[in-house]
Amino acid sequence: MSGIENSKKIEVSGGSNDTKKEISMGPMADSLPELSEKKEFATKCIALIEEHMNEFYKDVLDHVRSLQ
Repeated sequence: MSGIENSKKIEVSGGSNDTKKEISMGPMADSLPELSEKKEFATKCIALIEEHMNEFYKDVLDHVRSLQ
């Protein structure tokens, strides 16, 4: 199935002249990611956020100590 056949079209309106037009949303996914792929991605995101927050809190504590 080609991307054009598998695309979703929606009608939108708005703007200064309130015209309606049809736009294509692009091809729809043939399949969703596996649950294991979602879990792996989420685990990586959480690890990156935790690492970032640990560095942030360390910087804040260093700054507070420098003010004392």
